[in-house]
Amino acid sequence: MSDEVSPEPFLTLAPGQVWTVHANPPTTLRVLIGKIEQLGERPVVSVMLLGARAPEGFGSETLDIHHAPFDAPSLIAELEDLEAEGVEVPASFEDGYAQWKGNNGGVWTLGPAEVAGAVIEMAAKNL
Repeated sequence: MSDEVSPEPFLTLAPGQVWTVHANPPTTLRVLIGKIEQLGERPVVSVMLLGARAPEGFGSETLDIHHAPFDAPSLIAELEDLEAEGVEVPASFEDGYAQWKGNNGGVWTLGPAEVAGAVIEMAAKNL
């Protein structure tokens, strides 16, 4: 598969893009596209979630989730505005991606805001 996927006619994803997401209430969360691939019949988009609201006591207001793999249609349904292109994907994303790939991990079928919330809830339990 190429480095681009367009399951919907007006939306093309590519590595290095940063997108806002649909969320209620509005959020500072952003999605950085890292990799796009086909796993069996399923198009998968691996992303970095930027600016997720950190749990109380974390020591900062926001945090980044370095790798989150999404079912492409589930992700695309929640993207709102393209904010940037050509953004360098950090090495921390590559580390998370390699771990996920090595463990034959699954993919999220929720939207990015829901995934960020679930990950933060798990992190809060470990504080």
